Amino acid sequence: LKDIDSKLFFTSCNEMDEETCRVIASLQKILEEANEEVGKYLPKMRYGHNIKEMVEGNKKKFNAKFNSMLYNMESAIKRKEFVSLAKINARINIFAKHCGPYLTVNSDRKHKSTVQSYTDLKQSIQRHIKDFVETSFIESNQLERILTGLKPTTEKNDSVFVELSQLYAESVNDLSEQVNELVEKIKESTVETHCYDDSIVIIRNLLQCLEKGL
Repeated sequence: LKDIDSKLFFTSCNEMDEETCRVIASLQKILEEANEEVGKYLPKMRYGHNIKEMVEGNKKKFNAKFNSMLYNMESAIKRKEFVSLAKINARINIFAKHCGPYLTVNSDRKHKSTVQSYTDLKQSIQRHIKDFVETSFIESNQLERILTGLKPTTEKNDSVFVELSQLYAESVNDLSEQVNELVEKIKESTVETHCYDDSIVIIRNLLQCLEKGL
């Protein structure tokens, strides 16, 4: 049991990939079963703690690790860093899959809240596209930040980026269609009214956004 606890302690310091999470969950399960069956008969082990204290200590460490990943994900959401988001989200899902039984109610609640924030960010793209078009290409800052953050995912050859890569392609396609539709309406209106002032301003707004890389 000392060897198992020692292995769990050092393994949990590694990167939280699939194999690491599987190992620490299986080791923790062994310690929990030992505690339930013969815990009261066992001598103290690591740092003078009995096996029950060790099991509970491991759970606290798991939750601290999990909440640290959630914090990093929240930071990436605020910065619109989708490459980091894809990687962190994948690790969080793996950790929750294997170590979910050891997470506290607060950790689980925080996880759901963070996932919802991530979902809201992805779903906000359509709203920002609509705002961009309806304001005649003035409201562009948020849309630029999101698309700039999404674009690098199209250059990554990893399954964790597939969803975001597709989201970028779909968003750019929707943006192009709506922009082209508005430009066509402007052209038709200009031909009918022979008034160029408003059209020039709108096209200038669009050109400025294109120059900035939108």
